[in-house]
Amino acid sequence: MGKLVEKLAGPLVVDLLWHLPFAVVDRRHAPEVAKARAGEIATLTVTVDEHLVPRNPRQPYRVWCSDETGRLCLTYFNGREDYLKKLLPVGEVRVVSGKVDLYRARCRDDDTPTMSCRSTSANRSCGSSRFMG
Repeated sequence: MGKLVEKLAGPLVVDLLWHLPFAVVDRRHAPEVAKARAGEIATLTVTVDEHLVPRNPRQPYRVWCSDETGRLCLTYFNGREDYLKKLLPVGEVRVVSGKVDLYRARCRDDDTPTMSCRSTSANRSCGSSRFMG
């Protein structure tokens, strides 16, 4: 445990004082896709169905997912195709967590839940969604 704390905060105990938590995100809410409510943070177990690669780099990258109850569109801004296809292979089950939104876009049906993800680096998963499993 000491090595983990040293890796996160530094070699001195006083360094830990500069790395105090400032927020907590509760990711225990785990409904089915059909029961996910807009505006809430949810952790969903889904199967990856397809990737929609944008033609223009200014457009978001979208990944369609589903469970037994409905469909979900994961939306990535500044997403990298090679990284996302490796992270979310088609046909695989993944656990995703993030804020659920409802909005209208060309890639999806009306009233389909969507998780928005903003990524600033090609080598990191997006800031508002975490992938586990």
